[in-house]
This record gives sequence, structure tokens and C-alpha cells, in this order.
Amino acid sequence: MGTAKSNPLLESSDLPFSVPNFKLFTPERVREAYMELLKLERKAFADLTARRASYKNTILGLEQVSDDYHCVHAAFFLLSAVHGTPETRKLETELTQRFMRQYNRIFQDPVLFEKVSKVFNRRARLDPM
Repeated sequence: MGTAKSNPLLESSDLPFSVPNFKLFTPERVREAYMELLKLERKAFADLTARRASYKNTILGLEQVSDDYHCVHAAFFLLSAVHGTPETRKLETELTQRFMRQYNRIFQDPVLFEKVSKVFNRRARLDPM
């Protein structure tokens, strides 16, 4: 999943359980990774809303779209909680605001809401997993 700049926070980790290497976290890398992942997530949600409404395309799609983003998000906020500095606290505020704006747009999207509603209304006919 790396970018042209090859941010190590956007690369797969070789550590147990794919835990990111916390030594690589700097405010600049975190901001860069966050912005890239938010952009990728917006594109993935746009792709998701363009597909036919189904359990796989809509419900599972919603679950899968944010996996990479949430890994960096959770790791940074954990690190910030344990080893917070004024710089990381400021970045935490900035990123939280960006995160909330994006999620408000996504989860209040009328097209996505309609797709989830269609799947919900057909839930009795869905095949159990």
C-alpha cells in the first residue's frame, strides 16, 4: 500500500500481529500517512456507492474500506495517549477534526444510506454466513 514517498507507516509491518513499528512514528509521517489514507478511503467509499446494493458490496464493503486507515489511526492515538507531547496533542486535534469531517460526510451520504437501507430491508432473504 506504499506511496511514491514510501512512508513506512503505509507499508506492511513484519512485526508480530502486523503491529506498526512505533519508532518510525513522527508527526510528519503520521500526518502524511493520515492524509493519504483519508484520500484512499474517500475513493473507496465513492467506488462503494457506485456498486449495486448487496450485503457483500455494501455492508462488507463498509467494513473493509477502512481497515488500513484504522490501523494507522489506532496506532497513532495509542502512541499519543502513552507518550503524548504538545506536538502530538496538536496533531491529534487536527487529525480528529479531519477524521470527523470525513466520517460525517460518509455516513450522512444519502446514496450510501439508501444502499444500506435496501440491504437491511432484504435481510430476511440474505444467506447466512
